Amino acid sequence: MSRSKSGFLNKLKDYFECLPFDINGKTVCVCLSGGADSVSLLLGMLEIKDLYSLNICACHFNHLIRGEEADNDENFCKGLCKDLNVKLYCGRDDVPLYAKTYKLSTEDAARQCRYLFFKRVLEKNNIDFCATAHNMNDDAETLLLNLLRGSGSDGAAS
Repeated sequence: MSRSKSGFLNKLKDYFECLPFDINGKTVCVCLSGGADSVSLLLGMLEIKDLYSLNICACHFNHLIRGEEADNDENFCKGLCKDLNVKLYCGRDDVPLYAKTYKLSTEDAARQCRYLFFKRVLEKNNIDFCATAHNMNDDAETLLLNLLRGSGSDGAAS
């Protein structure tokens, strides 16, 4: 196992060890965009699932914003999960229409639609937890968005 792979897996295990609840025997749904972050998370979760007796599944949401490119991401996720023998839940929504209807930015509409889909998947399938992958750039983006919304220092990073 490469040093970077083992480092990532160790960070993942450390994260689970610090949770204020027991993860053992639970079902975790990895939110899979098809990008490097979420694919790495899925592969890492599969590597350590036996340590915690986890049942791993995945979900993918197509925002219908990027046309063929988004369809390619969805197809990639379907193929990857099939190859890995991971149950995949797929959803899609017309985010531009949702944004227009509710007078939201495309980004806010995409987030709302995506999270509503994740919530429905978890509730309908008795899934315990949803896992999302974020890198440092995502954290910086969240901080910037929260600051732009007028959050104070306490809410800036939430």
